[in-house]
Amino acid sequence: MNRLILTILALGVIAVAILTACGKNGQNMSYGIGDYEVSIEPGEAWHHTFYAMDFIPIENEPQMAIWLEDTCGNFLSTVYVTERSATQGWRMAGGARRPEALPLWSHRRGIAAPDSLYMPTANAPEAATGATPHGSFTARFARGQSPAIVYAEINHSADFNQYYTADALPGTPSYSGGKEGSGQPAIVYRAPIFVEDSSEIIELKPIGHSSPDGSDGLLRTSLDSITSALDIVSRISLKRVK
Repeated sequence: MNRLILTILALGVIAVAILTACGKNGQNMSYGIGDYEVSIEPGEAWHHTFYAMDFIPIENEPQMAIWLEDTCGNFLSTVYVTERSATQGWRMAGGARRPEALPLWSHRRGIAAPDSLYMPTANAPEAATGATPHGSFTARFARGQSPAIVYAEINHSADFNQYYTADALPGTPSYSGGKEGSGQPAIVYRAPIFVEDSSEIIELKPIGHSSPDGSDGLLRTSLDSITSALDIVSRISLKRVK
């Protein structure tokens, strides 16, 4: 009986999640303040469908982080990170930590939790957080007076392909967290900004992907095993707004 009640409650939560997601498709969202603006435009794979309990379709938006580093590779600040990644807010995931979600950002951020993972926790969340965008998205920030590099990391849950499969075993190169993991690893985008930059628009280009299982903060520069994950966004651009 208890199992039946839990199943009914779970179905109710999933139904609400589906209705909420469907009602917000195409919504534009803006976050932060400052004299620079990163704009993210959804691609064909922005909305990704996976199946809860193997039969209930859920439409999902990507997890993402935007951050700044200096030209020597030192982490400066987080501009924006989606709420689930910032607070360990994975619905119905049984307290999953998801180190494979945004591993380059989390390792570059450099704050280890008591369990030695670098993703934030519910008790120690990342402050620069906002709701997951359901459509076009802009994040503003103040860069300061020194040259800097702006990064974006984008990832879907359960976004499997022929290289990253749900049944891949831990310790193998294609393992990405198991059946409820990432599938294809997070894609990393990058662009430099300099003091003399005008209002000219600069595009962030994909430069590789992060660790499939989230076990390190290294960048893999090959994109040969990446398929639909490259279509999560159609364009990421940077401009000065004043």
